[in-house]
Amino acid sequence: MNYRSAQYSGYTLGEVLVVLMIVIILGSAGAFSFGGLRDSVLVKQGIEDIKQDLQLTQQKAMLIEKKENEWWIYGIGIDFTEISEGKYTFVKWCSPFSTYGHAITRSEIIAYDKESSIGTNLAGGLGLNAVLPVSPLDPSGFCNDRGQSYMTNMPGLEEGKLTAGFDIGLLSSGDEAHVTASYVVFEAVTGRVFLYDEEGVPISYMSDGTYLPERKLELLISRNRGAMADHISVASLSGTVSHDVIKEKSEIDSLRSRMVSP
Repeated sequence: MNYRSAQYSGYTLGEVLVVLMIVIILGSAGAFSFGGLRDSVLVKQGIEDIKQDLQLTQQKAMLIEKKENEWWIYGIGIDFTEISEGKYTFVKWCSPFSTYGHAITRSEIIAYDKESSIGTNLAGGLGLNAVLPVSPLDPSGFCNDRGQSYMTNMPGLEEGKLTAGFDIGLLSSGDEAHVTASYVVFEAVTGRVFLYDEEGVPISYMSDGTYLPERKLELLISRNRGAMADHISVASLSGTVSHDVIKEKSEIDSLRSRMVSP
């Protein structure tokens, strides 16, 4: 009886390894591309949320509704001091006056006595001239008679959040490393925008009330994948919001050099 040797067809170990490597490379590229797409979607959503929250806050300030027995409200604002952690909060600036009509409530700058320098004590213990009282923050959400201005929570507005763990930070104003906007406040009724640093000092005005239009609130969001970043700015008075996607490494590095450490 004759036996034929069995014939088997298959792949060599080398061929299997080559195919496996190709699959791994393609999978990695696909995962990276998907991750980059996910970053883009989340960043765009976060920026749209910020824009909408700014617009909503301005509308609420212009259509301000005081509760019964509540004192006059200077304005409604957004606190960006914790934006590096991906969150921002809404606040209300309570005045020491029961109604609108006092010279300080009618001034060109919120809570400003033009007879005194910005930052000086107002007569009658009303607080610091034109300065946002950033602390302590009152949790009641109601403005009552305290003899001076103070800040409280804004009822009805939840905390804003940015997801995905992006590297987010406030930027100093141009070459002036000591000037950084951390608060945006919309004046009641007029809706005009005023910007304040973390101490509550208005950044768009000199101590004598001279206006500095070039100063803005600026944010930089660096994406997790790809050499891209998003630059957002909010102008004073008008509240115009600008958004640019930055792709040039040198420009991103220049902006990052202005990023303020939390």
